[in-house]
Amino acid sequence: MDNLFENKAESTEEKKNNRLVVKIAGNEYVLRGEEPIEHLQNVAAMVDDKITELTCIYPHYNQSRLAVLASVQLADELIKMIDQYSAIVAELENLTDK
Repeated sequence: MDNLFENKAESTEEKKNNRLVVKIAGNEYVLRGEEPIEHLQNVAAMVDDKITELTCIYPHYNQSRLAVLASVQLADELIKMIDQYSAIVAELENLTDK
């Protein structure tokens, strides 16, 4: 997810950027990245699903507030997964050291 949005390349080597128009919460966005189109579609779908879920729970929230809440919840999920991954890697390292 490093290059979801258009950024200037830091190296002189030209990188292939995929471009995809997606709808998130009824609004169109252009995603660009080195990742395959399917990955970009999955990212957009995950964000759209989260905002849709939150819209049902908090129908009086505006789009901006829903987007921030979705970002916080997705970041929370990511941090938990990173922590789980780190614990698994540490456990595997301990097993291979024995």
